[in-house]
Amino acid sequence: MLLVKRVFQRYFVGLPEEREKELAGFEAWLATTANSGGDVNQWRSSTLGLINKKGSLDNLGVKTEEVAATVVREAMDILHDITDVEQDGGREVALRALVIEAITLSRMLRVQKASFKPIMTVVEGHQINIFDAETMDDIGGEDEETLEGRDILCMTFPGVLKEGDENGQRMQLRNIIARAKVLCSPD
Repeated sequence: MLLVKRVFQRYFVGLPEEREKELAGFEAWLATTANSGGDVNQWRSSTLGLINKKGSLDNLGVKTEEVAATVVREAMDILHDITDVEQDGGREVALRALVIEAITLSRMLRVQKASFKPIMTVVEGHQINIFDAETMDDIGGEDEETLEGRDILCMTFPGVLKEGDENGQRMQLRNIIARAKVLCSPD
């Protein structure tokens, strides 16, 4: 959940927050004025591709490090609260490397002409989330046919949805690139 919220749901990790909001707002405005979503996707791909080039923004690396440090710190705090394993530097170094790779992947997905979005079901309190065989796989090993209509207890890994084709056109095309991994309630 941390990686999804802090990395994959961001407009472009590493940009200052106000710049992210400006670009996201401009993209939303373009979507209302353009004749096709493909034109907007082309704009986003080109703009973020330029930003993503090495050295295009000096503070991209600084903000990226800040995001990575925040995610690592929050994850380590959660692990400390739920386990009694002592913290060591090696775990943080490995987790930081994972977060940096996630940021790199997030950027690669954002500069594509097609739109890639995480599929994330949040299970909170008494909220009911129902298993959807099109977008989810159950890690409990049960047959999918018996899972339809069952409640989701937790999500262990998000899925990925692709909207549009490789050229950013035909936005009506929706492909599940990876199904979300969930655990359904027992029968």
